[in-house]
Amino acid sequence: MSYGKEYTFLLKKLIKKSIFTEKQLKTLLDYLSKRENEEEISKGDTVTTIYGDLYKKGVYFRILKQSINNVKKTIFSLVILTYLDIISHEDITKLMTLINDMSQEEIYEFLQKMEDLIEKQIRRKI
Repeated sequence: MSYGKEYTFLLKKLIKKSIFTEKQLKTLLDYLSKRENEEEISKGDTVTTIYGDLYKKGVYFRILKQSINNVKKTIFSLVILTYLDIISHEDITKLMTLINDMSQEEIYEFLQKMEDLIEKQIRRKI
């Protein structure tokens, strides 16, 4: 992904803990960018992404489908966890507000502690 060195490191750490692969996220972002800019997805039977990756058309759309399915699964998982009162809408909102207000250095430190915090929250609810 085309971000600074610090963000690349942070994104890679986040991706490792998510259900997405870097390839899936890059493909999804490429598709969304091209759709927003009304660009062609492919020229012939290959696709060149905005990141410079080259895929056969079928492979690109298979990866895109996987990433869209993972987005759907994530949303349904959040709905289930909220419905079961394992997490709350407020928990998610607070977390996102906190992260959005942090500097790069603070995000890095936070990510190191984030897994422990989530584990404690889940154990407290379960």
